[in-house]
Amino acid sequence: MKQFKYLIIASLSAVLMFAACSNEGQQEANEAMDEWQQERKEFVADMNQRINEMEAEMEQIEAQMENASDQTQQELQEEWNQLKTEKEQLEQDLEELENASEQEWEQAKAEIQSDWEEFESNFDDFKVKIDVDSEG
Repeated sequence: MKQFKYLIIASLSAVLMFAACSNEGQQEANEAMDEWQQERKEFVADMNQRINEMEAEMEQIEAQMENASDQTQQELQEEWNQLKTEKEQLEQDLEELENASEQEWEQAKAEIQSDWEEFESNFDDFKVKIDVDSEG
């Protein structure tokens, strides 16, 4: 009977230790999840701010284009439409990123950063064309 009592105590002790270790592991997993979700939230907010700033600049350029000659407007319109499409795609990708899983996060983030850099470069090139065309 004594041995049975010790067996029960030992079993309960093992279960309690396992539960404590399991809770610690769960807590660490929750903290890691909170960390990447916070990083994702900050990244999305930062990218949305960049896009909003770019949108304001795009509105100014659109006003400049309205004052340009018809020929200049026609020459630039296709490229301008492409820039607007790229911006809209970035906005859509950011919305999808908000729902991305932890496994999808790093790849999606890298793709958006790459797309942003390309968009920004294309936009800068377009601004140069506008300045050149408006001076000439």
